[in-house]
Amino acid sequence: MNGLMSTEITISQSVHSLNPELERLLYKKTYFDRYELRLLFEKVGSKETITTDEIIDLLKADHDITNMLKYIFSTMNYVNDGVMPVAEFIKTLSIISRGSKSQRLSLVFQIADQDNDGHVEKEEVMKLALLADTLLRKYHFGSANIATPEEAVYDIFGFEEDHKQKPLLSKKEFMQRAELDPDVYRCFGLFDYFYNMLIRPIEEQLHQGSDKPHIRGRLIRQKQILFGLAKWSVDSWCEVRDGFLINYKKKTLVPKRVVCLQDSTITIVDYANDKLKDSNDRKLTHEPSVTDMGGLNTGTSFVVKTPRAIHSYVAASEHKAVDWVSTLRANTRGGYQFQSFAPPRDGISAKWYISAKHYFSDIADAIENARREIFITDWWLVPKIYMKRDTEPLDKNYRLDTLLYRAAQSGVKVSVLIWDESNLGVNLNSRWTKRTLESLHRNIRVIRHPRFVLTWSHHQKTCIIDQNIAFLGGIDLCYGRYDDDTYTLMDEEAKIFPGMDYRNACMGPSDKPSLTSGKLTKTKVDRVNIVRMPWHDTALRVDGRAARDVAFNFIQRWNFAKESNRNSLLRYQYLAPSTEEILDTNGSCQCQILRSVSEWSAGQPVEDSIYKAHINLINTSQHFIYIQNQYFISSTTTKRPKNKIALAIQRRIKRAIEADETFRVIVLLPVHNEGFLQEKATRVLVEWNLRTVHAIVHDLEQEFPDKVVWNYIAFNSLRNWVCNETRAFTEQIYVHSKLLIVDDLWAIIGSANINDRSMRGTRDSEIAGVIRDTETVSITMNGVPFLASNFVHTMRMALWKVHLGISEDEEMCEVIIDPISDSAYHGIWRSIARQNTTIYTNVFGPGIPESCQKVEEHEKTREIPKYLAEPLKRVKGFLVEYPFRLLADQAQAPANP
Repeated sequence: MNGLMSTEITISQSVHSLNPELERLLYKKTYFDRYELRLLFEKVGSKETITTDEIIDLLKADHDITNMLKYIFSTMNYVNDGVMPVAEFIKTLSIISRGSKSQRLSLVFQIADQDNDGHVEKEEVMKLALLADTLLRKYHFGSANIATPEEAVYDIFGFEEDHKQKPLLSKKEFMQRAELDPDVYRCFGLFDYFYNMLIRPIEEQLHQGSDKPHIRGRLIRQKQILFGLAKWSVDSWCEVRDGFLINYKKKTLVPKRVVCLQDSTITIVDYANDKLKDSNDRKLTHEPSVTDMGGLNTGTSFVVKTPRAIHSYVAASEHKAVDWVSTLRANTRGGYQFQSFAPPRDGISAKWYISAKHYFSDIADAIENARREIFITDWWLVPKIYMKRDTEPLDKNYRLDTLLYRAAQSGVKVSVLIWDESNLGVNLNSRWTKRTLESLHRNIRVIRHPRFVLTWSHHQKTCIIDQNIAFLGGIDLCYGRYDDDTYTLMDEEAKIFPGMDYRNACMGPSDKPSLTSGKLTKTKVDRVNIVRMPWHDTALRVDGRAARDVAFNFIQRWNFAKESNRNSLLRYQYLAPSTEEILDTNGSCQCQILRSVSEWSAGQPVEDSIYKAHINLINTSQHFIYIQNQYFISSTTTKRPKNKIALAIQRRIKRAIEADETFRVIVLLPVHNEGFLQEKATRVLVEWNLRTVHAIVHDLEQEFPDKVVWNYIAFNSLRNWVCNETRAFTEQIYVHSKLLIVDDLWAIIGSANINDRSMRGTRDSEIAGVIRDTETVSITMNGVPFLASNFVHTMRMALWKVHLGISEDEEMCEVIIDPISDSAYHGIWRSIARQNTTIYTNVFGPGIPESCQKVEEHEKTREIPKYLAEPLKRVKGFLVEYPFRLLADQAQAPANP
């Protein structure tokens, strides 16, 4: 086992005072191994009790938070006059750092129940949340974990106007309501503080920098048969590697079962005192026999309890059991920065994409270079899209299905995981996609998930090659996504956008292409009279350990989807992490993979690390925030929507105004969401976006009537135009990006929209990378010298040059290097947007939504005679003002989004 055995002698020699009986008891009753227990006792000293003052010293707490910690300790049942048994303290630390969700929630309830009456009031929980928030803001690992303490508390107790609102909850009610809120079972981040200050240093000392130690060998796996009347034991070759427990088929290296250890608990079972239960809570009533142990006469049993099942094993000796349990526990680790499943990874070589052209091309090259396996996830996947379009006619060798066929034919295993939308009345034709791909070659396997009716979707878009390179972002491998920096509106001869790839989803139901056929040649869009809607998106490529983390996500989801359906369970093999050495590319980026997943999407407790990263980076921003997103549906109050990204932005601007500092926020959105504006579904989404925009601006104007809010925040969209022989046309460039840039230092690039579906974790599955570059570039911020992240700065500059129509040799290119200066923000960004908007509205009038305040005013035709198009030549780039007054007379959005 890597990293652990080398420290055994050192630890054994340095700690002599731990009572062997107490060590054995705590080893069995906690989630710590013996090495960790010895180091813990080395910290606390060899005594039976410990005072709260001594614990506060261990936590290195400053004076400001000492009373806060003493209050928290005073709520625990076993603390008397500031003194507690060491064993109870260590048991509590065990639950805090590695306990199950129910154990943690029970502890949170105990801490919040100040008067110990078996109920908690909203005020009690609010006090705890505020204390935790105050404490965590002093430490970088906990900074801004939640948008507001109120947010988490209202999730449990409900809003005043909500019929589920209750000011007092029993323990059962509290645990039921807090089940899906990751902030609560982390005690609003308080448990992170204890873990990072007391347990994490011990883990790092034991594993000597190893991320997740591994072990392999023989174990006896125990299973119930005949409805619990008998037990079956089987000799298995097992391995723990990179967060998974792998059971191999006999005499092969083919995985028979792969258990994801994320959020699992590992428990030692003492048959003399304990009853072992299987996943159906049926008891094992006898000790393992000599036969069970394959002829060995000693053994120690342990239980791996995942969020979905319980797995029982027996090791050949107590010494080996210690090794297995220690390694398993080290592989259950989650809850890194932003409460992600993955830690930040250094030395990553990364590449950004601001359109699908180069993204598709690089994926095609990577597929051709694949040697072992290809993993793909998508919301919508179309096998027949062209990945390269630089030839005339288009080369079918670079169609996705052809690329995957050639890879499969060469021996590469291709696994595709797509959203099964068929139960919702949405037609992305995933059944045809599965049938088409699997008919190509036996090495191509496709799982559609979920097979039950669910409102939410799988929204992750990834492509992983050999678990060494990973592509992720907002770009699906489907129709309508391919574009470059020119955002072409017309292609009458289908040279670039063949068949259904010529799309305009904003021109009404009759103009939307049919998705009932996979044939690329069929479309309902009139190429002569209807322009396509260009697509603007962003994506990311990473390698090394960051790519392995993206692969971990795929393997976890694939195995879960496989087990969720009997046909998939029997038909498809389990996937396991690669045994190949991770290639060192000596990149300069630090990248952390983030997710939105939960029980339905990945078979694990809720993770909303994408949301937490957004809140954290917004709260800690120093100079500016730049957002590109398909949606902007958030709240500035404690009411719905539940995500508080808008509130975080509003509060950051408020701080800037109060400090009289230069601070800018730019939000780039679609003119309106996909769909015909006359359709109610489209209009509701538009109203929700507008409500968020109006709330931020209105609240700031009310609080600071003497300030011009637009000096701090701007909302924009993108638009293009084209002329043929007789007419001029225009259409919005659809902003589909899911991008956050902060201070030219940090970027979040992924699949998550700014709405509750993407951010809450319980709804759509999402994935993203938060990235910065250790290679810096010297720029200025409002004229003051500043070191920016090279990766993030160059991405922002590339985006702005395209949006603003600025070439490298223009003077303006130098100006926008400083994104918050008046000359860049007002003189270029807002000025060009205002000029372009004026031209478009004057030329096209009610033909574009920006000119309308009523749906009835909007004309479906977005064309004019060519002789009226002369002013369009003065349009620079694609930037326009977001239609702030669009649908101004319409009713407000419904109470529940």
